[in-house]
Amino acid sequence: MSRSSLWRILEEADLKPHRSVYWLNSHDPDFEAKAHAICQLYVQALRFYQQGRVVICADEKTGMQILQRRYPTQPGQPGKPEKREHEYIRHGVRAL
Repeated sequence: MSRSSLWRILEEADLKPHRSVYWLNSHDPDFEAKAHAICQLYVQALRFYQQGRVVICADEKTGMQILQRRYPTQPGQPGKPEKREHEYIRHGVRAL
């Protein structure tokens, strides 16, 4: 099967095998309140850092850090892919 045929079939079926989404099902009745409190802590972490305070996270998700790209992402253009800078600012975050 040719690449173009496969692409056409996937387009017609509205399938995008290159895209994926993660989700988490929790059975904790207080999950929403707990998640909201933790997310607010992360949202405020940069402000806390600027005030000389530290947010410490000790879970298994070391890939989820409060990072800021050093330079803004350049959007894709016809014939050119989106460009993301590989350098980032850590804002005091460390992975243990």
